[in-house]
Amino acid sequence: MPLQRGQDLRNLLHSREARSFGLGVGAAALGLLLWPAIRKASRPVAKSVVAGAMAVGDRARAAMAGLREGMEDVVAEAQFERMQDAGTISKNPPTPPTPPQ
Repeated sequence: MPLQRGQDLRNLLHSREARSFGLGVGAAALGLLLWPAIRKASRPVAKSVVAGAMAVGDRARAAMAGLREGMEDVVAEAQFERMQDAGTISKNPPTPPTPPQ
């Protein structure tokens, strides 16, 4: 029986799960050791990514404002034409009065 336990332990240590566990522990330890350097190096990258995202947001906001203004113009023109068709507004603009001489 002791021989079988030793063989079982060897089989367990050489199994795929044991290697995966060992690699995970090693990666975690390496990550803990390298974390300060990674954090310091990644901060400028993170700031530039955030700045880029903010710039994209600003451009999108400006584009949407232009689109909104264009749509407001179309709506105003449609309302004006509708009022003209209904007779609420004259189709011919009034002529300015002539100044007295």
